[in-house]
Amino acid sequence: MTVPAPVSNFGPGLGGMAMALQLNATVTFSPREDSKLHVEVSGMDADAFDSLDHPTVLAASRVFQHLEQAPQGVTIRVNNNIPLGRGLSADAAFAVAGVLGAVNLMDVQLPRAAMLRIAALTCNDPAGAAAVMLGGLATAILHGDDVYFRQVAPVQTRVVLVVPEIKRYRQRTPPKNVRYDDAQHNMERLPLLIEALREMDYALLSALMDDRVHAPNVAKNITAYDKVVAAAKSVGAVAAGICGDGPAMFAFVEDDPHAVADAMRGAFAAEDIAAQTWVLPVDRQGVVVSMTQSAR
Repeated sequence: MTVPAPVSNFGPGLGGMAMALQLNATVTFSPREDSKLHVEVSGMDADAFDSLDHPTVLAASRVFQHLEQAPQGVTIRVNNNIPLGRGLSADAAFAVAGVLGAVNLMDVQLPRAAMLRIAALTCNDPAGAAAVMLGGLATAILHGDDVYFRQVAPVQTRVVLVVPEIKRYRQRTPPKNVRYDDAQHNMERLPLLIEALREMDYALLSALMDDRVHAPNVAKNITAYDKVVAAAKSVGAVAAGICGDGPAMFAFVEDDPHAVADAMRGAFAAEDIAAQTWVLPVDRQGVVVSMTQSAR
């Protein structure tokens, strides 16, 4: 199966919504004749997790516990193209893959809500897991024993993704208290932001991405953040900001996304910071199982 990379915690939406991008990891589950669990991880940041601590394995284990049954043995192969620890919610992608892989391996059916709940509990990112499972822009929350979720909009656009290599980057702890007027600023923009993304209204989108709660705290650790945002807008980006806890950054672009990618990478290079860039469509389908079957 293939799972897309979700971007959570962007703009004024904080953790309430996430968007899936066409930057994928591929995960396969195969039964074994012995009783071993064998995990193979290849691709980007392949050594980021110990085998038994990989989110795919943890999510699959939760499914086996939920079903009160498990295979005799299993081989899990992960081929990853998603940068880890840079602000993309790769854990959510792996968790969804683990849940669906375990369900398919055991040849059982679980309601979508049950699968999403297990994935969300594993990655602690309900919105990210929903975006991976449903595609597009999605939202979800855990409430007691239940999960509430929706695909908010399929969203048809391209996003510039920039991942700088900032040495010793440290994700900042969220502030315990925020100013009331900053919280109000974010909250009053969120409904219109959802509509802007639903309709892909670039003019409206450009007025709504300002985040006064999360971004100011995280941007302190991203060298040249203001210069990168300014560079993106100078060549036509509608809006730019931080992916999750950074240091990855994104930009919404109506025309010529490659020029925006070059400008953002150049702004980092001016500070002697190397950066990778992608121009990515929004993934509107979500996780795909066996090439043709999606988890819908």
